[in-house]
Amino acid sequence: MGFDRTLVLIAALAIAATTLAARGADDPAKSGACPAAAAGAASTPDVELDTTPNPDRLRCEADEQLRQGDEQLRQYLEMDEENQRLIDAQTAYGKARDLYQQAGDRSGQAKALLGLARTQDYLDQDQEALDQLAAARALYRQPPAGGTDAAIFLAVGEMAQTLDHGGDARADYRRAIDLYHRSGDRAGEAAAWAGLGIVDQREGDAPAARDDFAAARALLKQVRGQAASRPFAQFRDPSNRGYGLLGVADLAQQEGATAEAKVAYAKARTFFQQVTDRRGEGYALFGLAELAAGQGDVEHAHAYYEEARGWFQRVGEQDGEARLLVSRAALARRLGDTEQARADYQEAQHLFGRMEGDEADRAKVLLELGAIDRDSDEQEFAAQSYDLARHLFRRLGDSLGEAQALSGLAEVERAGGDRDLARRDFETAAQLYEAAGQADRAARAKAQADGLAE
Repeated sequence: MGFDRTLVLIAALAIAATTLAARGADDPAKSGACPAAAAGAASTPDVELDTTPNPDRLRCEADEQLRQGDEQLRQYLEMDEENQRLIDAQTAYGKARDLYQQAGDRSGQAKALLGLARTQDYLDQDQEALDQLAAARALYRQPPAGGTDAAIFLAVGEMAQTLDHGGDARADYRRAIDLYHRSGDRAGEAAAWAGLGIVDQREGDAPAARDDFAAARALLKQVRGQAASRPFAQFRDPSNRGYGLLGVADLAQQEGATAEAKVAYAKARTFFQQVTDRRGEGYALFGLAELAAGQGDVEHAHAYYEEARGWFQRVGEQDGEARLLVSRAALARRLGDTEQARADYQEAQHLFGRMEGDEADRAKVLLELGAIDRDSDEQEFAAQSYDLARHLFRRLGDSLGEAQALSGLAEVERAGGDRDLARRDFETAAQLYEAAGQADRAARAKAQADGLAE
């Protein structure tokens, strides 16, 4: 994802430690040393000698093992020590899992399994980590999960997402959505929708991601009070809170809700800074730049563009850099700075050309380059850009794009005195506009062709 996973896990462990401390505060039996430990008994019960272990004592011992696992992970990450810390954490989580199982504490057992999964992820034991997630899911087959189990499925989904198992993560997030919905937890439900959006976005399904984020945004509007000030707090990973907010902010920007978008971009940036996710911070800054540009705040727009581009270049995020250059070029055109616009479009076109699967974006940039060169009376360069765009749009099956490219090319040909070629291209453009459902544009292109026949 382009961010420091070590810092991500440190933040996650801090959240887990706070949660565990709160649990102990609510239950006197867990607030201090375990009764068995205080009495000098063995920390782990031997079921062969004690066939009826005390559930409270087992849960207490399990909580302590879970705490030790979290502590070993924290020290490993903060001190950059050898893997022995991870081995110790793995052992502690395993003991916690077994103790929770004996105590009949399904939720605790699932948390221990998640701890094991995180540890094994850092040990590069991906299959073992996936096995722990599968075991956590299996716990909730019989009896079925209830509303209070929603957070477990969100955490399992988030871990599956980390391990690049999008299909499993998608199913986990959908189950969390259902459980949060049934319990009336709108903030949790919003987080689960955002998680689904992040998975869909990473897998290239932009329409599905947009719908997911739209659902999250609609739910957040229903949330009031403290939860409303901490969007997506259910995520362990601050980067996921940031990416969730980015999705919401992009929707708000597109719908003209500038104030909402600005707040969401700023909060997303803060989350990304917590875990040194420079890619995410770059996108948050890019969003702020576009908002500033739209409001005519050129000075802040350029500052945000420059900072965002710096992060994109540092982490190799070529897609983000190319889109930023297109956006900055559009601002330059509005300001009448043709040379800057041309330079940015050319560099964006070069970046898109190096990225496999970005032909549609490259074709759109070539249309803009053609228009700039035509306006600057650089007719030869304009013709080259329009012709290349035409071929790309045709290969993509984009009738509207091909029609636009042909219309531009015909304008260049008409200006150069080649009336027959211009008429032919206007006529073809009219047919393509018609096929794309653009009747007004089709009529205009037909009229231009007829005018050249006279």
